[in-house]
This record gives sequence, C-alpha cells and structure tokens, in this order.
Amino acid sequence: MNRGGILLFCSNLLFISLLLGGCKEEVVVVQEHFDTAHDQTFAEASYFSTFDLVGDLIISQGYIPGNTSAMLPSDVKLTVTDSILTDGNGWEFSVKFGSLGKDIPHGKLCPDGLYRSGRLKIRVQDPTNPIGNVINVHCNPQDSFFTGNGTVMGHLAGNIAITRLDTNLYEVVVHDAIVTTKGKEMLWSCERTLEIVEQNGNGMIGATYSVTGSSHGMNRSNEHFISNIEEPLVKTLQLGCSQYFRSGVFTIEESSNERFLRIDYDPFENAACDDYVLIHSNGKRNILRLR
Repeated sequence: MNRGGILLFCSNLLFISLLLGGCKEEVVVVQEHFDTAHDQTFAEASYFSTFDLVGDLIISQGYIPGNTSAMLPSDVKLTVTDSILTDGNGWEFSVKFGSLGKDIPHGKLCPDGLYRSGRLKIRVQDPTNPIGNVINVHCNPQDSFFTGNGTVMGHLAGNIAITRLDTNLYEVVVHDAIVTTKGKEMLWSCERTLEIVEQNGNGMIGATYSVTGSSHGMNRSNEHFISNIEEPLVKTLQLGCSQYFRSGVFTIEESSNERFLRIDYDPFENAACDDYVLIHSNGKRNILRLR
C-alpha cells in the first residue's frame, strides 16, 4: 500500500472511531422528565380556579351567596344548608355540578372555560364581619369534585381556607390535599397571599390578582418537592380563559435528586392566555406545554 493509501486508511479509521464514540455518548443521555412541574402547576390552577368560583359566589356578594353568578351555568344547583347567623357557625351551602360522565368532554362547561363535576361544600364563618372572615371550601372525596379542561380532569380532595386580611388581601391555605389525574395521585399543600390589584365590576370576572408564597408536596412519581414564588403569579379572569396564570416565576426543588427548576409562566413575554411555561433546568431552557 502506498503512502497515500495508508493516510486515507488511517483517516477513515479515525473517522469511524469518532463516529462510534459519538454514538456511545448518545446512548447514555438521560431524558429529563418534568412530573413535578406538571403536578405543581395543575394543583395550583385547580385550587385557584376554585377560589375564583368562590370569590364570585361570596366575596363579591357581601359574603351571602347570591342566586346567580357569572361563573356558574344556569342549571347548576346551589343549596343553602345553614342560613342561621345566630347559631355561631355562619352560613353553609353547597354547589352541585352534576356527574363527570363517560364521554369527553367530562363534566359541565362553566363560563370561565373550565369543566366541573361533583359537589363543593362552602362555609362562611361570619358574613357580618368581612375583615378577618374565614371561608372554608370542602372538597370531600365522597363528593367527587372534578375540575379541568374536559379531557384531563383532576379529582380534588382537601380543604381550602380563605381568610380576608384586608379589603383586597387574602390568605389562602391548602393543607395535605390530594389531586388525582388519570389514576395518579399527588399531594399538595400551600400557604399563599392573594391580592386583588384590579377589579371590573362587582364580580370576579375581569379582576386581576397576584399570588405570592410557598408550597410543597409529593408528585405522581412519589418525589418530594418544595416550591417558592420568586415573582408574583398574575392572573386575569376572563370568560373562557382563566385556568392558567399569565405571568410570574416560581422555583421547584426536588429532594430525591436535588434538581432545581425555575419556571416562568410567560415564556413568550406577551402575558398570553396559554398553557406554556419556560423551564430552566441544568443550564438548559425548555418550553413545556402543561397537562
């Protein structure tokens, strides 16, 4: 073999070695999953859309449930079970949305664009004293309360305690709630401060609010996590569009693998009503569409 042939052979051998080496590196690449991001955002969306409903029913109507609400379909049944103020335990009523159903979309379509089924029980501690008043929203397992987009529906089991701290300032606490989607459970707790920064009329429709605080839980893969809001989560309630926050940044720290995520609700910087977030993880930027 002449010198030119030897050089060509060696060059080809080197190229093949590099190619095989590159293939070997591709095999060991681990595909990231974002179960915690999906579960955290779904739980947040589900419980705060429930706050929206309760706010329109009670807070905007002087803490006494009205006969109508812009957030409820006309055929949803509202039943007052305790309207005696002198017994010391406030008002109590329930909202019944009907069955989940077998066909898609599941549940009943509500004016805010979400589907709901089952029943909520709500107790207003003291309708005569708005500041300091506590509203307890009970999502009892046996009442089968579901909320979602009609295809992916979350079963909520747990209570929401809403305390009015000032005219437009509220504390929202959820403790050891269970959120189930597609047969998978997650646990979620939060301590949030919610401030209504803009209102449009008497109800919650058209209102804009911001949320700060922390949460923690265990995702569907049994991984524990803690989450903190870095930049307030901002939401504007509009008919047909109120499931997700429009902007805001929060972090997630997963204890099992010490992974740290930073999640931005406004990946395209347009405060759009959409289900996309930007995730910063391990030096990478990922656009994620929420479940």
